[in-house]
Amino acid sequence: MSTEPTASDMESLVLAYHQSDQTRKAFAAAHGISLYKLIYWIKKMSKSSEPSKAEDTRSGSDFVPLKVEVSSLVASNCVLIRLGSGVEIQIPM
Repeated sequence: MSTEPTASDMESLVLAYHQSDQTRKAFAAAHGISLYKLIYWIKKMSKSSEPSKAEDTRSGSDFVPLKVEVSSLVASNCVLIRLGSGVEIQIPM
């Protein structure tokens, strides 16, 4: 690039880098920018894509309230926790 790239230019380059099979060094050289500028923008864009604390909907803890049906607890003598991933945790009572 002959002139200083704008933020929009760098965002486009970072997206192109992620779609390429090149190393960071090779990609930067091919596009006429320094390796360090490319690394800076890769990090900057990855931070901006993370949700900010204001956007985070959790209440500040990683705990999730559970509903336990007493009738099922008495009948089975255990607590079964089924995660969204399909993993089940059985705790004998």
